[in-house]
Amino acid sequence: MSRYTGPSWKQARRLGLSLTGTGKELARRNYVPGQHGPNNRSKLSEYGLQLAEKQKTSLHLRCR
Repeated sequence: MSRYTGPSWKQARRLGLSLTGTGKELARRNYVPGQHGPNNRSKLSEYGLQLAEKQKTSLHLRCR
């Protein structure tokens, strides 16, 4: 697997947590990045919720 080298604020918006601690990246737009971000999405599955939590911890540890 390769490492994501793009903008970290996109990942922060996707996961809904602030990496900088200020919350600026979340305050600008309250929806996830991408073409279909502002549209309503269906509820995540239990696996999807677990995967998001796993990605939050790995992203948070990597950005320290």
